[in-house]
Amino acid sequence: MKKQIKIKFTYVDAVTGVSVAKALAPNGVVFPDVAGLEYAFTLGMESGAPVFYGQCDKGADLSIDGVLGEISALDYAADYKKAKTKEFDEAKQSLFNKIAEIRYEKEVGGINFGGMKIDTSRSGQSMIATAYLSAQFLPSIDFKGANGWGELTKEQVIAVAAAVSSHVQKHFSYERAHVDRINALEKIEDIQAYDPNANWAEVYAPTKAMTREEFDAAYDPANDPLLTDPAAIAAENAARELLLATIANNSNGAKIEEA
Repeated sequence: MKKQIKIKFTYVDAVTGVSVAKALAPNGVVFPDVAGLEYAFTLGMESGAPVFYGQCDKGADLSIDGVLGEISALDYAADYKKAKTKEFDEAKQSLFNKIAEIRYEKEVGGINFGGMKIDTSRSGQSMIATAYLSAQFLPSIDFKGANGWGELTKEQVIAVAAAVSSHVQKHFSYERAHVDRINALEKIEDIQAYDPNANWAEVYAPTKAMTREEFDAAYDPANDPLLTDPAAIAAENAARELLLATIANNSNGAKIEEA
């Protein structure tokens, strides 16, 4: 078996063999033709060209265009760690971005309140806040829902505002729950396997880091370790009862659901 050394290299033009650090590659790109070259990972750029790490046969011609030089085993190991950390952080941030996109889509998707579709876009939320303030001084207001007009009493406006606030906060709480789960992951494979579309059915407020399996099971009360705490159960039930009572008292039983 031939001895090998660690090297850094970049792309070259597929026909001319000229390094992309020197010129554009109109014929497409390939790795330089170095004896025994094996790619391992990439990290950063040099002179506008991507930097790849790998190994090749000891004694191979390192003067070939595209070869950036030999690298010691110590420096190779240090750069490998940097590359993997960068890959992990970028994958995690990409997942955070996707979670935020999903939360936003659900947040602004609207709710149905007593047969009236309520706009929960950012502008819709602002209008509802204005309606809430107006209702403090008027016995009723004309309110335009996404599917038509309605006359709402002060109590009904308060109920709509409470429903919209609950809807919005629900999805921010969900996003935070997902972020907490993602932050608890330690392997790139777990980050890549994480499903950002899973478990957006109802509010879930985490109190500790959990594995993905625990997260998936948390919505089944029989398997959710957080719901075995009597104090937590009582607090959650009290909060739900208060919200339901407020809505029932202020909306004459109007049903609230996502649009």
